[in-house]
Amino acid sequence: MIPMLSPPVIGAIERLCREAISYSENHTLVREAGTDPHVNALMFLGIVLFCSGYLDQALARSEGAIEEAIRLKHRPSLATSLAVGTRLLALMRDDVRFPQTVV
Repeated sequence: MIPMLSPPVIGAIERLCREAISYSENHTLVREAGTDPHVNALMFLGIVLFCSGYLDQALARSEGAIEEAIRLKHRPSLATSLAVGTRLLALMRDDVRFPQTVV
């Protein structure tokens, strides 16, 4: 079964993708927000895709958020992205990848 999304949801996902891709680093915003906005966008996009039934894309966005946080060397963003990524794996009941994230 292919998940069906309403046009407003599809538009919101597309906008979030564009924002995540076009984001340029703004260190002031990162200091104020506590986590990197690009990493946050990728994390929440992963949650939206998971809830919409696109599990592979959800995992890809979640892994992208983790990789971006590592690249930025920003610990709060890394901690948050790992927590969300672990939550997605637990919800997916991914017994192969889940133990790798908790170790």
